[in-house]
Amino acid sequence: MRTSKLLLTNKYYRWATLESIKLKFLSLPIIKHIVAWYHTYKIYKKMQGMNQWEQYVEVKNMENETKKFCFVAALIRLEACIMAEGENEEIFEQAKLDVLCNEKINEPCLKDFKKWLESITSSEKDYSRVQELINSYTSKTH
Repeated sequence: MRTSKLLLTNKYYRWATLESIKLKFLSLPIIKHIVAWYHTYKIYKKMQGMNQWEQYVEVKNMENETKKFCFVAALIRLEACIMAEGENEEIFEQAKLDVLCNEKINEPCLKDFKKWLESITSSEKDYSRVQELINSYTSKTH
């Protein structure tokens, strides 16, 4: 019941669910190789006319975007666990650990959030801080 409620009310949960389905499909053996070749070819074509410095900067930008994506995905899982109101302690602790293990959490601007996150338990009901952080990462370049 909670899953369908989250699916209908939370755009980030819908997005995460669709991404999960997409990842399951893309992880099929033949499709995985085709997708990898396609993305490698796209990167090759994009970097073909660049010098070494521009290539380095582009690779670092892709790396930073990937880290940001992983952090936001971990935050969305944490928000869903908080919304479930302590329904599964194990999943909540794993989601909390995923956020705390991400290197983005060590940024100076997230010091208070990290302290708050370390102190919460699965009985936490207020997910507004997590939602604000998700919005800050998805609405602008961070």
